[in-house]
Parts: sequence; C-alpha cells; structure tokens
Amino acid sequence: EGARESIRRELGLDPDALVVTTVGMVRPVKDHPTLLRAFALAHRDHPAARLLLVGKGDWEPLRELARDLGVESAVVAPGERRDIPEVLAGSDIYVNSSTTEGMSNTILEAMAAARPVVATAVGGNPELVEEGVTGFLVPAGNPEIIGAAISRLLGDRDLRQRMGLAGRNRVERAHSLDRMVSDYESLYRAEMAHVGLPVPPDGPTLA
Repeated sequence: EGARESIRRELGLDPDALVVTTVGMVRPVKDHPTLLRAFALAHRDHPAARLLLVGKGDWEPLRELARDLGVESAVVAPGERRDIPEVLAGSDIYVNSSTTEGMSNTILEAMAAARPVVATAVGGNPELVEEGVTGFLVPAGNPEIIGAAISRLLGDRDLRQRMGLAGRNRVERAHSLDRMVSDYESLYRAEMAHVGLPVPPDGPTLA
C-alpha cells in the first residue's frame, strides 16, 4: 500500500477515491473523448470516482471537454509518466478505449498489477482480456456501454478484486517473459522456414 498512497499523494488524488486510469499518447486512435464521455456517465452514480489520464500530448482540448461534461474536477491529467507500475498501483480500474490496437503492453501491465480491465474489443485486446473474468470487452466508440462497464466495477469491490486477481493469474500463466520469448522464437522459426531460410536447431540460438 506504500506505493499506492505515495503516488496518490503526488498526483493529488484522495486516498479513498476510486481511480479509473488510462495510459496512452493523445492521438485519435486512443479515442480519449469517448472515454471522457463514458466516465462522465459513470461519475453520475459514483461522484467520488476520479479519471487519471496518463500519456504524452496536448491534454488541453480534453480538459475543455471535461469542463463541458461537468467532470473537470474529477479528471487528473499529469502528462507523460515513467513510473507506470506505480501509477497502476495507485489505480483501481484500467480502461483502454482505442478504436484500433495491437498487443497492448499497458493492458498486460494493468493485469499484472491485479487491476480489472475495461477494453474495446478491437485488435489484440480480446486475446488479453477474458470477458467477464479479467474484465469487460466493450464496443469501440460507445460511451454508454463503456460507462456502464466502468460503473459496474466502481460499484462492486469484490468484482474488482476477483477480476484483478484473475488477470494477474492469466498474465503469469500465459504472458510470462519465458512464454513470450518462446512464442516469438516459434514465430521467427516459422517465418524463416516459410521464406526458405535455414532454421537454427532448438535452443537459445535466437537470443
């Protein structure tokens, strides 16, 4: 709890607040406006909730949108941070609102930190988030459904803890470093064979 309390104090977040976090550069594909609208809907039922926007870019237009939505005082945008594990330790829910996505490292980091995830069902997200087990998969660009998923987690501590632990177990089981190295090695071997290159023997020769 030390890291959680320390990062919250640094960011000006109340120790008892429920913090919804996203990490990502400000660009259209991340669709922060939809996330803000979703959070505003969830905030109606959970006025103590806070939205933490972390990432590089110009947050001012999103601050203006937060003002228009009436949640300016509930949104914290500290910009780029290098201490993402600590930021996640200070969070309660992680949200990915992207319209397209590859294999999101921050979703994996959030799961490793035992945080439940709300993520759009695009790109590699469905491979990481197990619907109803480690979090919720939601349609991109739909603030009502995203907001409902956030609100459900905000209102159910047991569900947050259960999904968070399931996420951490899933990362340890399926996305460990050894597993990722093995998967990449298999991919490279298959590609080398496909293009007719000699494939090295099994072992640590591709490191």
